[in-house]
Formats: sequence, C-alpha cells, structure tokens
Amino acid sequence: MEDLIKSLEQAEQGSEALDKSIARHLGFRIAATTGGPHIMRQNDDVASWDLPRYSRSLDAALTLVPEGLCWEVQTGPKIGGAACVGTNCGPMDGVGANGALALCIAALRARQAMEDS
Repeated sequence: MEDLIKSLEQAEQGSEALDKSIARHLGFRIAATTGGPHIMRQNDDVASWDLPRYSRSLDAALTLVPEGLCWEVQTGPKIGGAACVGTNCGPMDGVGANGALALCIAALRARQAMEDS
C-alpha cells in the first residue's frame, strides 16, 4: 500500500492509471470494454461498473473513506489539496496535487491503520 500512497503523493494530477491501481488494491480486477475500463469483483464475471475516477473526483474519493469515520478536505492554489480521515479530524494526513488525491491518500492510510490494528 505504501507504494500506491507514494505514487498518489507524487502525482501532479489524477489519472486513469492511478484509478486502476486503487481499484486493484481494493480487490477489483479491471476489464476492458468498448465503453472504457470497468471494475469487476475477483470472482464475478457478470457484474461490472465503470472505473471510478478516485484520483480525479471528490465524489469517487469519498467512497474510499471507511464507514463511520469523519473526513475533511482543504484545497487552495498553494497547497493543492490536504485531507484527513479519522474518528476526529486533526492534522492533515493526506497531501496531494488536488483535493481528490489528498482524500485518496488520507482514506487509504485510514484503511491501512484499520487493517493493521
């Protein structure tokens, strides 16, 4: 997960490649279709969804926030994006080129902390 977070931190903007990496980390596989990339659960060859634009959309990035945790995002011309995810939002633990990237970073760190505990 640390390699994915580093990639998100170093990105100058969101991209389909980053979105695919996030989806794979979440356990989805990527299926190429005529309508663009779709995600599918590992053991399901029927149901598929459009690849979420995690790194390019705050709405999609919000789906990464674990249930029950609060979140905060700040954006600005000098900071790009900063975000926190946790039981009490305090210091910003995700900083990226935009708000969506920052939220992805903070949400993935929160998920990692939950997995580690």
